[in-house]
Amino acid sequence: MVPSHTVKEEVPETEAIEDERTGATGTSPDRPPKRTSGAVEDSDAELRRLAEENKTVELAELARRVRNEENSPSAERTRQIYGLGWLQRNCERVSDTSVAVPRNRVYARYVSVCANERIKPLNPASFGKLVRLMFPEIKTRRLGVRGHSKYHYCGIRLAGENSSPRAGPGGSSSGSDPSMQVAGDDHLQVYIPSSAHRTYLSNGFSARLGILGSPERNYSGAKAVPTPLSYFMLNELCFLRNAEQDNLRNPHDAFKIPDIRPHVPVGTDPDIAATLTALYRSHCTSLVECIRYMRLKQFLQLFVSFHGTLTVPVQKLLSERSVAPWIRESDWVMYKEMIRLLSPLALQVVPSVVLSALRQLSTTLVSHITTTFSVQPPHVMDAKTAPASIFASLLDRLLRVNDAAHAAARFLGNPPDRDQMVKDWKAYVNAQSIVEREIPCIAPLAKDIIEREIPNLLEPEDTVLSSEGGDSSSTESVLDRWTYFLTVLPHRFRIPSARHFNIYVGALATAALRDLTTNGAISFGSWWVVRCWVDEWMSWQAEKGGFLNHGRDPERGKIGMRRVAMGSLLDSEMENESPTKGSEDHLTLLEDVAENRVNIMAPAIVSNGK
Repeated sequence: MVPSHTVKEEVPETEAIEDERTGATGTSPDRPPKRTSGAVEDSDAELRRLAEENKTVELAELARRVRNEENSPSAERTRQIYGLGWLQRNCERVSDTSVAVPRNRVYARYVSVCANERIKPLNPASFGKLVRLMFPEIKTRRLGVRGHSKYHYCGIRLAGENSSPRAGPGGSSSGSDPSMQVAGDDHLQVYIPSSAHRTYLSNGFSARLGILGSPERNYSGAKAVPTPLSYFMLNELCFLRNAEQDNLRNPHDAFKIPDIRPHVPVGTDPDIAATLTALYRSHCTSLVECIRYMRLKQFLQLFVSFHGTLTVPVQKLLSERSVAPWIRESDWVMYKEMIRLLSPLALQVVPSVVLSALRQLSTTLVSHITTTFSVQPPHVMDAKTAPASIFASLLDRLLRVNDAAHAAARFLGNPPDRDQMVKDWKAYVNAQSIVEREIPCIAPLAKDIIEREIPNLLEPEDTVLSSEGGDSSSTESVLDRWTYFLTVLPHRFRIPSARHFNIYVGALATAALRDLTTNGAISFGSWWVVRCWVDEWMSWQAEKGGFLNHGRDPERGKIGMRRVAMGSLLDSEMENESPTKGSEDHLTLLEDVAENRVNIMAPAIVSNGK
């Protein structure tokens, strides 16, 4: 038996970095092309000069410069200056060369700070060159017990660490938990069901059972293989109250993902786990920022460049089967933030170029991820595509709501159309007959809504702006009363399933349209367009609610539908702000847009009496 011993080997910095990188023979995305030795010396001298000039500049200011130069030719240089500034403030020289710090730990700490500042970090190779540039006298050694050794920087330590590993016979040790040092308070508490509460479908998607009901029985005789999207639509839809769905994260707050430690295999190096956490959090943060500023081309490119930031040990950990649930839940948290950012677009006028880009994203996102992560094991692919497919469906639904809202606003914002709609509704829609045939179990409240509340929504009100002066930059003023009415409507009934509630609403709407059609109502076309928007809006509310509700501990109580007092809620004093408002300021590009656009539903609309 060969006794284990400590490996103590000094290696050149460039070799140490390339040994750990995937595809070391290629060039990294952030690495500049090869240059002559003279050019390298000039570049290094310039970096030293810039580091000295910016020595007194706050890191927050350097990070702001990186964000401002994100798409400029000097983006790489500003990231290097920020990296040098970070090293100056977070790494300390020590005279004792036996003091060492794991190289992964230094990089993970740097990437975590980059994620907090919402900037793209340098890859490990580029960052390692900055370390050598800032501390040319340090040594890079491989320390630790054979089979578990890793590269260390000898002669420096991280600021604030009470103890550092020493390059001695004892191998690598530390007086504190490195993963906690790196991550800090960056973990989000997310409920991930235990094996007793989950079932693994044949496509690898982990679904939760017993919370919103079991999958519906298959009567076709064929073996059912639900996709992540179909399972979500069947079992996880729910309506959230306004206060629960509009808690958009402050853009200056750090983005958090679930803790990886419960998912890593036993014996995993904490520094490797911390590095993966920092890199993945930075990756998710960059994707969210691309949505915030509508940089959709860069959004897709980030999936490709992500692999270039992973060293071999980090890549190996990412491929572990036990880490797949963490990947899925981290992506879900990321897509939740994107949905909160995009939600205000439902009732806004959006430039056509942005709408086209979002439609393209909704149709290509899953295939792009599948292609980009094709080298990964199937369980990693499933973990990536499951939340992405649901997000893409939600994005498509949001765009459909936007189109339908602008079409409906043309009629709801025009007084003659509204007057005709009210007249026909009162004359031809038989509320008593409809509720007795379609939903007799909730007939009293439904009958009151059909007879009184829906016509009241069309009555003139001082706060409702007409469209006589031309199209406005937003449909919110026209649809405010309707969106408030529809948002609180599910909570007035004790129907446990959001999917069933929308089916009931659709049945009532169809029955009312049949009455209008058979009686030759002039406003049938107007009511049909409004009904299309109502269907899309209610589906959007249920799907968005289920998506945002994902990950909540069911023991804390499922968000259900509570019955409120019968009668019109519109007669009471409305809140100061509409439920659909409150988040526009966080979406930089998509504020009020003055230019009008052609709605795709417009050609199909036949204006009544025009």
